[in-house]
Amino acid sequence: MARISLCEPQDLPPSLQRMSEEHGHDPMMVNMLQGFAPVPELIQSFMGWYYPWHANGEGVPARLPARLKELVRLRIATFTGCRLCKASRQQPDTISEDLAEYIDDPETQEKLSPAEAVAVQFAAKLATDHFSVTDADFAVLRRHFDNAQILELLVMVSVIYLGFGRVLSVLELDNATCPIPSAAPAWTTAPENAGMQAQRDYRALHAAPVEG
Repeated sequence: MARISLCEPQDLPPSLQRMSEEHGHDPMMVNMLQGFAPVPELIQSFMGWYYPWHANGEGVPARLPARLKELVRLRIATFTGCRLCKASRQQPDTISEDLAEYIDDPETQEKLSPAEAVAVQFAAKLATDHFSVTDADFAVLRRHFDNAQILELLVMVSVIYLGFGRVLSVLELDNATCPIPSAAPAWTTAPENAGMQAQRDYRALHAAPVEG
């Protein structure tokens, strides 16, 4: 149950009704909009910034590939524990369902391009213990990204994927089922425990700086 009063879908402000229509009245989107109904301008402004930068929308001078950012977003969703974030698919044409579903698996990460793997690993470290990020980590980043790309990655991870995912999680506005099969391997966990368990696993497996 959400930790904030939810507006009835039919009573959403007109601007949020339009947002719901634009997303095909997706139940996950509607649930989030219900929670933000008291401040429609806030969620509109945020989404107006989020989607263009995440998907490299027209007129946005993004430097990172949209596919890379979607892989990072899916990985970060494990640490926030946001089921809505984990269930959402924003690049289905470039990221297969198997890749999206098993992005937390180290074997799956080995199938990514070198730049994608570094971005995913760095994002996970930033999400779990940013005080542990070292000059060595940035040296690895610079093998694949310029300064503008590094800044974009930092802001997307920290402000959008991590920050907003935690907002949805703590407000329990993420009423969606995380698409993890019942016969999932040992590195997966139940959605409600995903963030905490993932942090424990990450700290155990990645005590040293990410390698190139």
